[in-house]
Amino acid sequence: MKCLWAALCTAVVVAATCQAQESEAGTSSTNSGALAVVLGKTIGADQKHMALSLIFNTILDKFARDNKLSVDDSEIDAYLKGQHRRDMMTILVLEQRLKDLDRDVASPILSDEAKAKKGKERAQFEKLLKLSREATSLIEGKVEDTTKIRMVAAGRILKWKANQALYRQYGGRIIGPVQEPESFDGKRDYFKEQASAGSFKILDKSLESFFWNILTNETMYARLFIPDKDRENVINRPWWLNVEAASTNVPTGFAGVKEGEKQSEPKK
Repeated sequence: MKCLWAALCTAVVVAATCQAQESEAGTSSTNSGALAVVLGKTIGADQKHMALSLIFNTILDKFARDNKLSVDDSEIDAYLKGQHRRDMMTILVLEQRLKDLDRDVASPILSDEAKAKKGKERAQFEKLLKLSREATSLIEGKVEDTTKIRMVAAGRILKWKANQALYRQYGGRIIGPVQEPESFDGKRDYFKEQASAGSFKILDKSLESFFWNILTNETMYARLFIPDKDRENVINRPWWLNVEAASTNVPTGFAGVKEGEKQSEPKK
């Protein structure tokens, strides 16, 4: 199950950057020829929109294999149970948020413009609530085929194990928040090693620049670095067991009036 609040997670920072930068990289390269070679396989220009993802995933898969990382059924079951609890917490928070928005829209002191913004914001929260309820239906077994959901769960567990192993091997900083923490310095150093060893080579200069920017640009992750004192606890505890954190991953707003913003008085 995909995280509904990934906008606050590192994965989304990288994913959004990848998508935007892959498109931009494609405009600066030729329409023919190879963009990169990864473990002996060529990534062609026809794959430019997924090139960065292919490089990242292929090399991280190699790390998982080399370190004999695996996921068993009991771990998947525990993940799904923990994720279900998190989703139920999220649903409660979203339902309360919708009630608050309904109250705001009905307020006589809110301007028509602010009410319109609140209405758009409410629509976004309704979509999130719908997705969260669908996710709980999947985990509760209300669908016949659970193969896909278990495969996704296994992938997310393996990702956590890989980042944990990278941290243990290389040390350094962790980026978060608590959900799906990643080894920033560890991943950077590992990819540098793999590039030097010839495991991959990015042939397109623009793509290469974007790739290393994602791995080395500390400014992009400045607000996501976990405090030193919390690193061990964050990276070593399975994040899907942290039910309390689910409520903090719900966005506080979208297009609505900012928290604490002065509301317009009704026109007389």
